[in-house]
Amino acid sequence: MAKKRLLFVVGGSYVYGFETRTLLLMQGLQCRGYDVFCAVSGWNNGDFPRALDQIGLPYQPIHLGWYYLRNPAWTIDSLRHAPAAFMDYRNLLRKFQPDLVFHGSYRTLVQLSWMVGRKSVVMVPDQWNKWWEWFLIRLCTSQVQCYVAPSAYIRRHLLEKGLAEQRVTMVANPAEFEDSIRCICRQRSNEVPTFGLIGQIIGRKGHHVVIEAMARIRERFPDLQFRLRVFGSGPDDYVNRVKSLAATRGVEHLVEWCGYQSSRDDIYPEIDFGVVPTTDPEPFGLVAIEPAVYGKPVIASATGGLPEIIRDGVTGFLVPPSDVDFLADRIAKLIADPALVRSLGERAYTDYKDRFSVTQFVDAYSRIIDSLMENQN
Repeated sequence: MAKKRLLFVVGGSYVYGFETRTLLLMQGLQCRGYDVFCAVSGWNNGDFPRALDQIGLPYQPIHLGWYYLRNPAWTIDSLRHAPAAFMDYRNLLRKFQPDLVFHGSYRTLVQLSWMVGRKSVVMVPDQWNKWWEWFLIRLCTSQVQCYVAPSAYIRRHLLEKGLAEQRVTMVANPAEFEDSIRCICRQRSNEVPTFGLIGQIIGRKGHHVVIEAMARIRERFPDLQFRLRVFGSGPDDYVNRVKSLAATRGVEHLVEWCGYQSSRDDIYPEIDFGVVPTTDPEPFGLVAIEPAVYGKPVIASATGGLPEIIRDGVTGFLVPPSDVDFLADRIAKLIADPALVRSLGERAYTDYKDRFSVTQFVDAYSRIIDSLMENQN
C-alpha cells in the first residue's frame, strides 16, 4: 500500500507554541509511516528550518506573504514575491501530489486551497474574530475537509461562527513527557524562589499584570524574597512599557530579562513555577503544560482553554483574568510554600502526561487522517 502523502504549509517566522506542536506532529506522523513534506515561510529566523533538519523532514521555503493595510512595505514585498511563490507551490503540488494539505493559518488556506481541490485540513491556532477573516474563511469552506481545534473552547467558537459540526473536531496540544532527561523533581535548591513568564511579550499575554502583582506582594510582604524570569521577545513598545512599569512600581531589580530561548531545557529548570496571566482568552496554552514536564506547576488565567488544562488547587491555580490582587495572592502562596510547589508540580506531571502526551496527540491526528482518506475513496 502506498504511503499517504501529507503536505504541511507552515507560515510561522519563529518557533512558538503552534510551530512546536506542528513539528511534533510532523515527526510523529513520519515515524508512523506517512510521507510528510513541509512548505516553510521564506521569511523566518532560521529556527524552524533547523528544527526540520534535526528531525530529517524534507521542506521547501516559499515566500508566500500576506497583505497589510498598516504595513505597506510588507505588502509590497509580499506582492513582489507572489508570482514566484504561487509557481513554487504549484510545482510542489505537481511533484509531491499530496493526499491532504494541512494549513496552520487561514491566510495560506485562502491563497492556496483553490489549487488542490477539497484536500485541505485547517489546524486552527486561535479564534478568528474579525468579520473579514470569516468572510475569507467562508469563501474556502468547500475546499476544507476538517477544522482541528486545539481545545473545546476553540471548537465551541468555530461552531458558534457557523461551521458544520461534522467538519470540526478537537485535538488537545501535547508536550514531550516521553523525554527521560526531564526529571519530575529537578528542583532548584538554595536559591531565591523564582517564577517564570514564558512566551511572546505582547499585551494580551499580561506581563504588565504580573508586574502590578509583584508590586502588591512587595507592599504586603516586604520581607518575602522572590524573583521573576521573563523568557521571550516582543515589540519594543510593549517591552519598554513593561520595563517602565517595573521601574515605576519599584520592582525592576526583581525582574530578569532572559530573551528568547529555543530550548525548554534552558527555561524550566531555572524556575520553580510558571505564570500564564493572559488577559484575553487563550486558545489552549502549551506554556501551561510544558512546566509540568519538569515537575513545575502553573498559575494561569481562568479563560479560554486554560481551565481545560489546570485543575485549580490540584495541579496549579486558576485566577480571574487581570485580577492583580488574586494573582498576587497565589504567587505569594507558592513563593512561601516550596512543599506546595512540589506537590502541585508532581500532580501536574502525572495528570498531564496521561492527557497531553505526544503519542496521544499524534494518534488522534492519525485517526483523523485515516478517516478523511477513507471518505475520499
